[in-house]
Amino acid sequence: MIWLAQFVAWLWLTWVFWNVLQMVFGPLLMDAPCTNGLWVHMPKAFRARLTDEEAAAVVAHERGHIVRLHVPRNLVMRCLFLPESRERYERFELEADDYAAAHGHGLALYHVLTRFARTPFDQARARRLLARSA
Repeated sequence: MIWLAQFVAWLWLTWVFWNVLQMVFGPLLMDAPCTNGLWVHMPKAFRARLTDEEAAAVVAHERGHIVRLHVPRNLVMRCLFLPESRERYERFELEADDYAAAHGHGLALYHVLTRFARTPFDQARARRLLARSA
């Protein structure tokens, strides 16, 4: 019976290790700005499409994820096999937006979101930032 507990522990540690690897190196594979909780990654092709103010706003947004500890929280949730929820994702994005807006990047982030919005939620975030900036 002890071998079963050891096997399960080994599987779980492998799962944790895999998730840590994804957290650390995953952003390097992304084609959009993101963070791994330690640094902000912005692909050169994406950066080339932004003004300096917009790039600063995107970095401020990603720093909001770092300051609010969103990546470690997601890591813990994944390691405990808890499902990702849309509500948590949206709350984390709004918190990062609020961080960027509080540091003077609300209007520039609005412009980025209106240009690159992929979902209705992104459009709603842009409208929210515009209302806060007015």
